[in-house]
Amino acid sequence: FSRKKLLMIGLLAYAARMALFSYAPMLGAAGMPLVLIGVALHGLCFGCFIFVAYMVVDEETSKDVRASAQNLFNLVIIGLGIIVGSKIAASVSAWAKTRVAEGDDWYHYTTELFSIPMYASLLCLVLMFLFYPSGTRNQESQS
Repeated sequence: FSRKKLLMIGLLAYAARMALFSYAPMLGAAGMPLVLIGVALHGLCFGCFIFVAYMVVDEETSKDVRASAQNLFNLVIIGLGIIVGSKIAASVSAWAKTRVAEGDDWYHYTTELFSIPMYASLLCLVLMFLFYPSGTRNQESQS
């Protein structure tokens, strides 16, 4: 698999994970195995997206700046990403609560809440398919 395909598999797994979290609760107890599959998909998401992203940073930087680039990537993903992600999650949660009427079943909230990251990951998947190069910089310069 190329790294583009692996990144796209990771994004697709993330979209599937959010879809399961969004819609499986509607099935009641019968949806619990689907929710557990969604939890298990985290490993595929991590392996095919986050881990490959670290490899991309490693492959696309020269040796003299590689460690600095990895540290910057860590800062963005683990540091700033958590702060910004928490703010976005709070906004999405507040938005989802406004979409659910008083007295609705609880799963209406989860459907609204998890549909946003599902659609966001599908959008990122399409953008990656359209704009991300298929090979590494070294492969492209050799052809």
